[in-house]
Amino acid sequence: MPSKVEKFRRILFWLFLAVATLLLGTVFITDEQWLSEIMLSAALYTSILVLWVCIFILPAMFFFNGTRDAAACITEFASFVFGLTLWFMGVKLTYAIVGPLMVLFGLLIFGVGCIPFAFFLTWYVSRWVDLEILSLLLVLCILCRTVTYIYFMNKARKEQEEAKSERFM
Repeated sequence: MPSKVEKFRRILFWLFLAVATLLLGTVFITDEQWLSEIMLSAALYTSILVLWVCIFILPAMFFFNGTRDAAACITEFASFVFGLTLWFMGVKLTYAIVGPLMVLFGLLIFGVGCIPFAFFLTWYVSRWVDLEILSLLLVLCILCRTVTYIYFMNKARKEQEEAKSERFM
């Protein structure tokens, strides 16, 4: 039977996949792009809020033993928020710079092809602020994912060592 953390991770994955599908729909709804601009703005504000939570609340939660699992789950949630914002911003920038055909081509590359396209295109057309935001979101996503991975690997290793020591006693 899956643990609570595994259930949380599965629900989180499917939730963010549904949100990504809805966000993608906002890009292709209208040529005016007003809805997708509002959604991107909301995603960026949410990422900023999650970043503040990661800076001020999570270190204290990781310090205490009883709240470490919750802190790891929040960190994984943060990585999904940063990743979704990075992906949607990549889709929006690719759509704005080269059009919908390149977005469709980028989505055919495992769904994340618009991210490297956006990095290249923002560099190519000298949109430095957008390139900085994309880079920061990528670093934050990878950092949160790495912290979560290290925590759960250490926890699994400790559980295996405890189970081994109990067998030999």
